[in-house]
Amino acid sequence: MKKIARILTGISLCFCLTLILSTSVSYAVSGKKHPILNVRLYYDATQLDPHYTGGADAPVVCQIYDSLVKFDGDNQMAVKPSLASSWEVSKDGKEWTFHLIETKFHDGTEFTADDVVFTIERYKKSPFTAVKGHMLDHAEAIDKHNVKIYLKYPYPHFIRQLASWPWRIVSKAAVEKYGKGKKEMVIGTGPYKLEEWKVGQGVTLVSNKDYFEGEPYFEKIVMKVIADDTTAMVAFEKGELDATAAGSGLDAQMFRKKSGYKVISIKRPAAYILAMNLKLSPMENKKLRQAINHGIDKERFVQIALDGEGYADCDMLLSPYEEGYTEKAPKYEYDIKKAKALIAESGLTQSDLDKLDLTYTTASIGPRMAATVQEFFAEVGIRLKMHPMELGSFIQAQQTGRYMMTIVQQQSIPYNPVLTFNLYYKTGAYLNYARYKNPEIDKLIAKANSELNDEKRVGYFKEATKIIREEAYYAPICYVKTNMILPKQMKGMAWEPNTMITKYCDWYWEE
Repeated sequence: MKKIARILTGISLCFCLTLILSTSVSYAVSGKKHPILNVRLYYDATQLDPHYTGGADAPVVCQIYDSLVKFDGDNQMAVKPSLASSWEVSKDGKEWTFHLIETKFHDGTEFTADDVVFTIERYKKSPFTAVKGHMLDHAEAIDKHNVKIYLKYPYPHFIRQLASWPWRIVSKAAVEKYGKGKKEMVIGTGPYKLEEWKVGQGVTLVSNKDYFEGEPYFEKIVMKVIADDTTAMVAFEKGELDATAAGSGLDAQMFRKKSGYKVISIKRPAAYILAMNLKLSPMENKKLRQAINHGIDKERFVQIALDGEGYADCDMLLSPYEEGYTEKAPKYEYDIKKAKALIAESGLTQSDLDKLDLTYTTASIGPRMAATVQEFFAEVGIRLKMHPMELGSFIQAQQTGRYMMTIVQQQSIPYNPVLTFNLYYKTGAYLNYARYKNPEIDKLIAKANSELNDEKRVGYFKEATKIIREEAYYAPICYVKTNMILPKQMKGMAWEPNTMITKYCDWYWEE
């Protein structure tokens, strides 16, 4: 027997987009004050096939393609219908039936269940998406507007995972005709159509006037690559930009005081943490790691390194509303005496302590964060060596484990805690920056992976969290704050959970 699925509640770098006011003469033609927006991309769009691209292209992809369901505005833990008007799930959680809306792709062809089946098969095969689609078995079309997706095992957060940006539906006909990754196959059902794509320069999108949710306010989006924050901030101050992510905490504070602007502060599901590589001595010493946790003054870090623009109430990567967060896990309050006592108990010699090394990036606020951490270590009697790297080398070093300690902006996935724990905390996980091996944690994560009973699943995650904090594999520093500066006329802003991608069809300029 099947039950109607309820819309679930409960969600290396940030892909914030900066809107730029255009001076196009088409203003007068449309009658709107701001029908055209030039949009900042932090990275060049190199691949607009949603199943064969990394996250850098997500801000563009999400304007062109839709998913079966979507996040409910900026709600961290809820989804609502999109290409699927409703859905049901079997009792065992392995069969999902979706009822599709009637709409068309940008080229005028009809969207059908065959496109969903085709998309699911692509998702299973692509190296970019297969790791996130590990629960997929197959999909089959019931008829033109109804489709069933079969899972290998029950996956408790499958419906919310479907809302995340890689699960976009592509046109079967377009991909088969033009091939993956080709400009011609970039055809979706989304609010904007691809007009022009120049690698190294950017992307131009035009409004899909027949969009099933209604024609977007903005008629054209010109997405330009602007890599440098300082350049973008200078342009904003000259009045050339209509909205921007604050280049620094001081920028946000300045514009909070200026009339005509608003600053939207977003507490993201992400945290700055000090990661300690257990494969390098003496980081395998538990008491040393606990001492380092006690030696981090989170409030001072936020003030000095981030100009006060951060949240110091951070005792683990997870936020209090996420599965796996528990008040019973050790918190390691800032306490210099405890830190020194633990170092004394560690059995380490001064020679051992002199090996401690921090790898950091010279980009942006990297040097300030590193200098602040170095100061904390000095207060407990440790002369921390500094290992600066340019950004590209730094990212590579973090990916390959070439560091003893490093500051990481680690982002959780509230809408899919199963994925968070598997990516960050399992032995051998890609983002296990501490490089630890703990069979007990692995067993708890394995139990939680397919557990549909909420109480049991959350219990497994909490037990894993307690072990992670007891072992002090990481030293949490603060939750991340992102400040968006906009004119007061800009309305409808909402960022999808986790990546902070925005859909421009939700934005409008108050006339």
